[in-house]
Amino acid sequence: EQRIVNDGGTLGHYVMDASNPHHASKHHNRWHPDDPNTQGYTADPAFHGGFERFFVEAHVRQEDLRSRVTGPPASVAGNAWGAILGEIRDSHAHVEELFRLHRDIGFDPAGPLRRETRDFAADRLAVGARALRDLWWSAWLESATP
Repeated sequence: EQRIVNDGGTLGHYVMDASNPHHASKHHNRWHPDDPNTQGYTADPAFHGGFERFFVEAHVRQEDLRSRVTGPPASVAGNAWGAILGEIRDSHAHVEELFRLHRDIGFDPAGPLRRETRDFAADRLAVGARALRDLWWSAWLESATP
């Protein structure tokens, strides 16, 4: 039982990480110094943790996710790897948006709540929550087949 709980926590960690655009790009902590930075995106390595932890803790509530994670789970049985790759590709498509929001509005945990940044973070968390739900549902469906 402990192993199942541990594996479940590990799966949850990685699935949720995949929903954060930082994890789907070489720009995982800041705009990578090897890439031209013509848009003036942050070079602060604290951006990742500030967004993923402190901003979310300060500004995203369960109610923000409840309305975004609705409907029945979708089965990815037989195609879990494809579903995971799809989540990572989707997350990668939001890298520029993440950096633009940081530049233009900021993800300041001590600052006032800004709807655009809160919605972005809540949307990304909801993507991860739905993906995790669908993986667990699919694992349960597949468990019926020897």
